[in-house]
Amino acid sequence: MCFAYNYVENEVKENIIYLNLYKRGYRSVKTPEQLEKLIDENSKVPGLKYLFIDEVQNVKDFEEVLNEYRDDGDFSIFITGSNSYLLSGELITKLTGRYIEFEMFPLNFNEYLEMKKFFKKNVSANLLEEFDNYLIEGGFPKAVQFDSIQDKRTYISSVITEIFEKDIKRRVKVKNTSVFNKVQQYLINNFGSTTSLTNILSDLEKSGMRIKRETLNRYIKILCDSKVLYECERFDLKSRKSISGEKKYYLC
Repeated sequence: MCFAYNYVENEVKENIIYLNLYKRGYRSVKTPEQLEKLIDENSKVPGLKYLFIDEVQNVKDFEEVLNEYRDDGDFSIFITGSNSYLLSGELITKLTGRYIEFEMFPLNFNEYLEMKKFFKKNVSANLLEEFDNYLIEGGFPKAVQFDSIQDKRTYISSVITEIFEKDIKRRVKVKNTSVFNKVQQYLINNFGSTTSLTNILSDLEKSGMRIKRETLNRYIKILCDSKVLYECERFDLKSRKSISGEKKYYLC
């Protein structure tokens, strides 16, 4: 980590271009031409440039611009943005050539402890106590910066709300939001439990909600594409055949 930090500081800092398209002054960048102009204005230094673009999906047909700069050979390009767009498979059909996808997860327990040290927060010698704190606070890095548990919960709640509002509702058209919310709540409350579409449909019907199997399957796919849930299929080790229909869903 120290080597990487020193390398960035001394060797390539001037060659790093970071464009946050949600940042004030950049939010009006919506077309390929505007994005290209913005990149050119920030690419004055010679040599290989490291281009980072956050919320890249805000620009229509952004992939055309990125492909052009990549072909120039002077740019190493990194893009981030909405989970439901960048990680749903849509990007694969739009970016030509080679690229590597990195999935960013919340902090695990060891990373949580390291993050607390990084922000100079007190780390108890009692790891069980720290593990309790980790379970309460969750794995979002910025939550570590807050001292008040109420501030931590407010922040985490806002992040989760943003995921549902930005990554799901704005991106995917869900006609029956009440049923979608019910499915979402059902799977979150029963994470890690063996379930199936048939069981969920049956429980929904008992609650007075009837939807088609295809609709339920779509709702689950939306939650998985947005990385709210991760799907784990059951597997029969003896016959080496998947058990049709039975799955488990885990929370990120």
